[in-house]
Amino acid sequence: MNNKIITKSRLNIQPPNKIIFMIISIGVVVGIGGVFGYSYLEDQQKQLQSKLDTEQKNTQQLESQKKQEELKAQQVQLQLQQQAKQKQVELDQKQQELQQQQQLLLQQQHLQKAQQDIANFKQQQAQQQQAQLQAQLQQQAQQEQIQQEQSQQQALQQAQQLQDQQQQSQQQQQQAQIQQEKQNYITYAQSNAVISGLIKGYINFYVEPLPSYADPSIQQGINNDLSVLDGHTIVGLPVHRVYDSSQADIYISWIKDYGTTTLGHTVFGKLIEVGLGTQNCVGIWQPFSSWTVEKILWHELGHSFGYSHSTDPNNIMFATQETNFIPSVENSLCQEASISNPNMSWDQNFWSMTSQQYTQIWNIFHNSS
Repeated sequence: MNNKIITKSRLNIQPPNKIIFMIISIGVVVGIGGVFGYSYLEDQQKQLQSKLDTEQKNTQQLESQKKQEELKAQQVQLQLQQQAKQKQVELDQKQQELQQQQQLLLQQQHLQKAQQDIANFKQQQAQQQQAQLQAQLQQQAQQEQIQQEQSQQQALQQAQQLQDQQQQSQQQQQQAQIQQEKQNYITYAQSNAVISGLIKGYINFYVEPLPSYADPSIQQGINNDLSVLDGHTIVGLPVHRVYDSSQADIYISWIKDYGTTTLGHTVFGKLIEVGLGTQNCVGIWQPFSSWTVEKILWHELGHSFGYSHSTDPNNIMFATQETNFIPSVENSLCQEASISNPNMSWDQNFWSMTSQQYTQIWNIFHNSS
């Protein structure tokens, strides 16, 4: 198309000069040749005219072709423009569709965001409600736990108070029982040297002076026996001789003659009465020997210290014993006499107390609060 345009341009520039030249040439030829060249010139002119016509025709054809080409170009350009417009329209439509899609997408996004916000809000509300409910439940549980702990504490306090009351009651009962036992033992102590000693922690004994009618040999034997007893320990209690009868737990006295076969006896473990002789044998009072009096004294002291009669004839606590006199009396009726232990106002077994009973009395008076 561009080449055709260039050819046309050449035709537009060259033909006029050539025609002029040819016309001039023809004129010269005609002028020179005159008539001779007229026909030839005419032919040439015709040919030239024919060429011109041809060229003009060609030029017209070229112009027509050019126009056609321009028209085609215009059509093509129009088509291209139309296509461009169409494409632009399509592009606009697509862009509009895209915008619509974007708007739709944006709307969907907004909708999704709104839905998400709503869901988040609902979730937050649900979480808040759940948190509030959980806090309420937890608070209720704590309150219930506090109430339960308070109830348990009150129950424990009540149980502790009841237990304390029971313990206090038991302690009071025990104290009352201990006081009653103390009072009982104090009462028993009035007539029992060992119990009196367990209460005080020691046993004191007092000895009456020997009367003048006693054989003088008895004093030395009695002093020897009492010196052994003084400072001795009986049932875990120290025994001491005192010279004030008001401080004595055991009072040792002397009987000239019982008038029976009795040699001595112990009254409730506190008062010991030791016979110094008898007139039952020959009708005349005869003093016992020191050996006899010492045996009677030790026997009765055994009763004061809680020992009962023994069934062993060789035991000092045997119920009867051989008697000797000063001077010696050869009478079989006087050889044996009873050493008594008079009945007491309470159980006879009370005299034969065990070490457990001693410990019990000791604890009541020395280890109890």
